[in-house]
Amino acid sequence: MPGLITVYSYFNIPLMVLITLPAIDGLKQSWREACANLGGTSFTYWRRVGLPVLTPSLLGGFLLLFANSFSAYATARILTDNSKIVPLRIGFFLGGDVSVGEDAVGYSLAAWMIVIMAVSMSLYWIARKRAERWQS
Repeated sequence: MPGLITVYSYFNIPLMVLITLPAIDGLKQSWREACANLGGTSFTYWRRVGLPVLTPSLLGGFLLLFANSFSAYATARILTDNSKIVPLRIGFFLGGDVSVGEDAVGYSLAAWMIVIMAVSMSLYWIARKRAERWQS
């Protein structure tokens, strides 16, 4: 399990950096100056301006990373025999290694995985739309 966590972190951390850097670059210097002119500290700027503006991008990044990790099959298959990982369970049930009638469990897991991925991507789309309103 520690190896699996290490590998997932290895390809998810750079992806999160790539997703959040444009959002951080989108923070305007004039917002910081306005906060300072109104007597705000750096902490006040991040609490009242920076983090609220970055929150949709950060949530969208986390949702994208979740979807990426949740659907990864090959990485988990090579590194672990843990049968509790959903893509591995689907492969086990649909691979013909079970008794007759248990392939319905694989189809059920696959259907729920599609639902979870659709919800994740819908929430990502909403977060992306909210983040884009600060672009102008």
